[in-house]
Amino acid sequence: MQIESGGVASNKALVDANGNLLTLATTLELLAAASVKGDAFNAPTSQITLTTTGSYSGLLYLKNTTSRDIHIGGFSLTSDVAGQWRIIRNPTTGTLISGGSDIVPANLDFASGAAFQGDTKEGVDAQTITDGSIVSDWNLPAGRTPVSTGGSVILRSGNSIAITFKPSVAGDASLSMNFFFV
Repeated sequence: MQIESGGVASNKALVDANGNLLTLATTLELLAAASVKGDAFNAPTSQITLTTTGSYSGLLYLKNTTSRDIHIGGFSLTSDVAGQWRIIRNPTTGTLISGGSDIVPANLDFASGAAFQGDTKEGVDAQTITDGSIVSDWNLPAGRTPVSTGGSVILRSGNSIAITFKPSVAGDASLSMNFFFV
């Protein structure tokens, strides 16, 4: 059996003897598919100088204030010193949240004028995250470390995420986070 499109004659699907539908398809990664629709963003921090070495400084905070789910595609963590990075789930208090600088995430579809609707903040030395639960905790050497989540970290409406860093000695750190709606 053959199924034909109502419009284009070359668009056909076949049904084999076992009842399986056979088609040709093009697949995209979730981030790329969201980018095509103007629904993918990157939130980078600036280079942040950290002199507080005995505690964590909140570097990036993202809260979903929309009704759509946000999927985190990945992070790029960079520091010129070794240290400990943490990802915090659903933080609600701390000086990063109450006093951080707003970040305007960039739309990854350069032709799109769609702006991210949510709360995104960048921290400075000694800004805190004082609640939430630790999801990941890494001791990393100096350098750049990409962390891919493939969209499996999901922020539903009202959920938030923060990334903190405790340097082993004074140094600079930055990060960027890709995220998208599906």
